[in-house]
Amino acid sequence: MTNKNAVPNRLIREKSPYLLQHAYNPVHWYPWGKEAFDKAQALDRPIFLSIGYSSCHWCHVMARESFEDEEVAAILNKHFISIKVDREERPDIDHIYMEVCQAMTGRGGWPLTIIMDAHKKPFFAGTYFPKKSKMGLPGLIEILKQTLSWWQSRRDDLLESGNRIIEALRRSSPRESGKDAPPAKETLPYAARQLEEVYDSAHGGLGKRPKFPTATAFLYLLRWHHYSGEESALEMVAQTLHSMRRGGIYDQLGFGFHRYAVDRRWLVPHFEKMLYDQALLCRLYAESFQLTGEPLWQQTVEEIITYVLRDLSSPEGVFYAAENAESEGVEGKFYIWHQEEIESVLPAEQAKLFQEYYGVTAKGNFEDNTSILHLPHELSDFAGEKKLAPAKLLGMLEDCRQKLLAVRQQRVRPSRDEKILTSWNGLMISALVKAYQALKNSSYKERAIRAADFFLKASAGNKGSLFHSYIDGSATSPGFLDDYAFFTAALLDLYEATFQARFLQKALELAHKTKELFWDEANSGFYYSPRGAEPLPLNPKEALDASLPSGTAVATLNMLRLGQMLRQENLRESAGKIFKLYGSSMRNNAVYAGSLLSAFLFYSAPVEEFIIVGKAQSTVTKKFLKIIKSKFLPHKTVLFIPCGEEHDRQILQSIAPWINRYPPLKEEAAVYLCRNYTCLEPIADPEQLEEILAPATAP
Repeated sequence: MTNKNAVPNRLIREKSPYLLQHAYNPVHWYPWGKEAFDKAQALDRPIFLSIGYSSCHWCHVMARESFEDEEVAAILNKHFISIKVDREERPDIDHIYMEVCQAMTGRGGWPLTIIMDAHKKPFFAGTYFPKKSKMGLPGLIEILKQTLSWWQSRRDDLLESGNRIIEALRRSSPRESGKDAPPAKETLPYAARQLEEVYDSAHGGLGKRPKFPTATAFLYLLRWHHYSGEESALEMVAQTLHSMRRGGIYDQLGFGFHRYAVDRRWLVPHFEKMLYDQALLCRLYAESFQLTGEPLWQQTVEEIITYVLRDLSSPEGVFYAAENAESEGVEGKFYIWHQEEIESVLPAEQAKLFQEYYGVTAKGNFEDNTSILHLPHELSDFAGEKKLAPAKLLGMLEDCRQKLLAVRQQRVRPSRDEKILTSWNGLMISALVKAYQALKNSSYKERAIRAADFFLKASAGNKGSLFHSYIDGSATSPGFLDDYAFFTAALLDLYEATFQARFLQKALELAHKTKELFWDEANSGFYYSPRGAEPLPLNPKEALDASLPSGTAVATLNMLRLGQMLRQENLRESAGKIFKLYGSSMRNNAVYAGSLLSAFLFYSAPVEEFIIVGKAQSTVTKKFLKIIKSKFLPHKTVLFIPCGEEHDRQILQSIAPWINRYPPLKEEAAVYLCRNYTCLEPIADPEQLEEILAPATAP
């Protein structure tokens, strides 16, 4: 443990929870900034850069082994300038040096370890290193001493290698959109085949181990199934959702998903809980329920939202970033159970039933004979074996769950990272909207509106621009591409749930601002950092998904949706340039191109355009809206033209002056439905609309 009686380093003045975790390290850490780089130049020292985040297990391991160690600190303090970066607070820095690490080593992850010169040019990269060599990994002390030797004797070679890495990454970035062939529609089925090839047919998910949820790939498969009718795509989604929900990656007591599983069966997770995982998986389960009606998907959506509202909500109505993997210095301690602990809480018969259903044994399935709760049995089979009605069994298990959860709440909780990130909140707002549309729970919509209004108010106070993060009530940095893309998408989703024209107006404003700040006018594509941002060795253009969806892909889909809704062809043309720029990426990287593939499918598929005209409170209008909202229609846009609500109508006319061409029918509501630029006769009867939308036919 860090000695809190020690003199703090410069990180004590920071607000990031991750940086504050290192404020009492004996390492003389600097935050990223001019002071550190000036000092490195003045003292002619290399820079040791460590990037991580507060809920990262291996970041804590490396901190305990090395950064709290006096021997390591002595070397770093004497020979290096040491900089700590919170990857969630400065994703621009993290993206650049993660690319460097992957280029130099073929792998990446956190903690991210970089050694570079005072001009930010890296010449060494890696991830976790123990203090001394073990498990086939070189020790940090050994690396630091070797680097110092090279710095003193082969500095020119080191600096030249750094230059080569940066130049290679610059050259590998897509440049001119005309140099890549535009993707053909064959890209879409080809991507589905790629995903099928890496699909784990035994346990769901992509690949063997470790197992990440990769929600964006499965969101694409849902859309591909809807478009093509291929049952295999839906089967891959369904099996994966089933296996994850039953696995230890899901918190069976308190709900919500852990970051990923280290094994193939989804049993043993790394225990951190991230807001973005809750958001993406909530959306995936909600859309899957919308498509299939599977009750377990509905239950999972409700439980994820229960977790987020209970444990990740701020007083302002927005959402915190994450919960740690560790408590009391032990990963997973908050979540795991010894058999005798359960037996001390529950009556004997209840304990026996609960343990059998949730896979708890005396030997355990985790460290020190502890058990991670999971579901090894199907409910119906287990109920039949116990000669219980499924509903009665569920009631008994729920009673046990509540009792054990109450006991667990008395344990030392994992720490919570209370950064409020615009991008991650944008994903959660969209997830709440999708949950509202699928489950018809209006409280989800109200929470989404409340969260969106927080960011809209902050944007209004910042001349219409977005911040990236908020800590302790103040903004810490300007917005990046993900912030603009994800929040714009959230506003579009909110508009289609509420038909408040202000959300559509702001979405259009932010889409144009996204192009203004991030678009490469010379070669097309979106940069990650805005114009005027701090100069860094690279400003990457990223089209592929990582732990988050690709900001480029989401911004592209935003342009397509707005272009379709508001008849702004220039936005659709810009989207076409993106697909041309990244055609090969889409063809060759289906696992990581899910968001871009979903956008391309929206671009390629026959889009259903609904224009509804009527009074918002009309019974007929409400029936039309209920029909449209309840269905999984991923390639649709909806515009509501109100009659009588002058304020909203004026907003709409300012951004879509052509709306007067769509009158109501005899003062009643009407739906104008256009498919692939061909419009049907106006529909005045909700039952007729239901009939038109009922058959989900393949193209």
